Order: sequence, then structure tokens, then C-alpha cells
Amino acid sequence: FKYHYVKEFLKELLTKAVEKEQSERGRVAAAAYLGSFLARFKGLHLSTLRTSLSLMARWVHDYILAHDHDVTFPDASVHTVFYSLVQSLLYALCFRLQALVEDVSKPSFVPLELALDRIVLSNLNPLKVVNQNVGQTFVRVASRLKVLDERVMTQLLKHNASFVLPGGQEWDEEHSFFPFDPF
Repeated sequence: FKYHYVKEFLKELLTKAVEKEQSERGRVAAAAYLGSFLARFKGLHLSTLRTSLSLMARWVHDYILAHDHDVTFPDASVHTVFYSLVQSLLYALCFRLQALVEDVSKPSFVPLELALDRIVLSNLNPLKVVNQNVGQTFVRVASRLKVLDERVMTQLLKHNASFVLPGGQEWDEEHSFFPFDPF
């Protein structure tokens, strides 16, 4: 087993997920594979995880900077790739956040480089769109580890429960694919 294949695989998935030249369907599939692999591959080095999550978060933050000011309501049909990448990021963090928080070699990685509060509290409101099990599990884990303010997250989840997202159920069913999950 050669670990450089892991890095090449992740690099290929990241590239496919963020390249505008790729089809939307291809980008969404790459994001699903990326999040699932980061969450489930047992031999993943923490440094590789950090690099992958950092690149994903950077793209997500750039997207928020470019689009958040125009958004008043989450729209999964317009921002499909954004929500897919956020879902993959949050899914991976459901499994890996504790290891990142406990890593004393990089104590500022989660709060500064990932800046998760900026993502989940953006006008794009990804917690309304992503798979609800992923969103709720992420909030539970992040709150328990004191990465996000539990009170603020609870209010956001209650707010999100108070309205129906057009096409939200269909998006959830269509994009809740995590290929490396054990069955």
C-alpha cells in the first residue's frame, strides 16, 4: 500500500469538485466521494485530513464571499455544488472533528482555518439544505466539543425547522450519498 495514492485520489476528487469546467453532476459526485472518504478511511493521516478540509473550506468561504450578500433564502437548485461541498465537509467533521480539536500541534486549525461558524451562519444557510442527519450530527458534535455555540446552533436549527424549503426533500434524497459508508 502506497500512501501517495491516497493523496492523489483526494487531489483528483478536490479538483473535480471545484473546477467549473466539470459538470454539476460530476462535481456533486466528487464532493460526495471526498466527504465519505475523509470520514471513513481508517488510514488517513491527520495532516492529509487537515490539508483536504482546509482546501474545501477555502473554496466554501470564497463562494460565501462571492454570493452570500445576494442570498435571502437558501436555494439548492442555484447553489448545488456549494451545498454538496459543505455537506461533505460537515460529514467528514462528524467523524473527524474530535481528532482535529485534540491535535495540540495545530490548535488554531479548526477555529481559524475552517471558520465553521462563518459557514453555518451564512445567508446561504447550509444547515437548512444539507442532509438533516448530517447537519444535526455535526451540530451535536461541534457543540459538545465547544467548536460552535450550542445556543446559537439550537436557535438556527429551530429557525430552519420553521419553514419549508422548496425542493428540499428532493435535494436531500438525491444528494445523501456517501459511497464509503459501510452497509
